[in-house]
Amino acid sequence: DYFETLSKNISEDFDIIEFNYCTLEGDKKNNSNISDSKFPYFLPVNVWTKCYKRELFTIIKFPKGLYFEDFAVTPYFVNVYKVKKIDNVLYNYLVRPGSIITSGKKVTDIAKATNYLFSLFEKTEKKINNYDIFLMGVYYHVFICRFGLLFNFPFFVFIKLRKEFTVVFNNNNLRKPFALLKANNFSLKSKIKILFRMYCPSWLLYSLRKMKIGV
Repeated sequence: DYFETLSKNISEDFDIIEFNYCTLEGDKKNNSNISDSKFPYFLPVNVWTKCYKRELFTIIKFPKGLYFEDFAVTPYFVNVYKVKKIDNVLYNYLVRPGSIITSGKKVTDIAKATNYLFSLFEKTEKKINNYDIFLMGVYYHVFICRFGLLFNFPFFVFIKLRKEFTVVFNNNNLRKPFALLKANNFSLKSKIKILFRMYCPSWLLYSLRKMKIGV
């Protein structure tokens, strides 16, 4: 019922339709809930959980040759354009070994995608309410949800990748982490994690992670 459901919800009043999906990992099934977003103004970045007006892509393009290209564009779409959310589960997402997400391939492209995203927002910042909270959502997403991919590599590779990964902080939008940490939408534990991953020596951070200590 994918196309039937979407066709019933298409309207000139909205630019994007966003729907739920089911994650399949082995025998486990887990349905998403887009109406229960943890951080306001930072909706799921998956490009495949949405239906878009074609004309949106005459203005914005996905960056060529970049992994995690949805993270470079989708947050812009869902924050600048009108989004309609529907509860239907319309997509099955299969988690498999060896994929980009599970293997950590091209993990530093996340940082490049982040900088590309902010280049889109340079002229549209005033259109977003609570922009600082949005920045904090990006910050959290990159360094908590994605940073863990780095630990899939041997230590010497981890050191190199972590150094490359921090290029995201060269972006002026993310050079004030302490100011952004004032956002009330984040628990104290989350804020400590972010700071710890930012400033902890690589050898200690890597060791703690390998010992399965929650960092």
